[in-house]
Amino acid sequence: MITIRVHVVLLIVAFTLAGCEPSKALPPVEILHSRFGSFSKSPEGKISFTETTSVPLKDGQGYGWIIYLRTNRPSVKVTETIKLAGPAEWGVSEKPDVVSIISKDKTSVSVERVRSGNLERVFGSWGISKEDPPGPASITVNIEGVEQRFDFTLVR
Repeated sequence: MITIRVHVVLLIVAFTLAGCEPSKALPPVEILHSRFGSFSKSPEGKISFTETTSVPLKDGQGYGWIIYLRTNRPSVKVTETIKLAGPAEWGVSEKPDVVSIISKDKTSVSVERVRSGNLERVFGSWGISKEDPPGPASITVNIEGVEQRFDFTLVR
């Protein structure tokens, strides 16, 4: 009697599974949401983020992006390319794990780094220099082949 019940249960499970489609594998990196804006610091030192596509050309003004991810990887390669309306003086990281390449005409820079740890969100930030040109600008972020572009304007 027990053997018949086991066989019946196994048949029911087999028929149930036979009707199921195989699940699709998740992509290695998926962008769930992204934001671009400016950063400001309160007198108490608290940093806040305001979504905007217009960044004031004020020396020291911070701006950047936040991307919320879903990934099954322990680390991701992030390449960020920023392009301004004209040439600029670019500061580059002195960290050995960060690669920066400035274009010959000095209108853009690409920065490559590997992020690990909490990968639910990754971000990049930049600061305005008094020599930065006003006008249209963009940042393109490539995370393991998945791109997100942010268009914005630097305004006086």
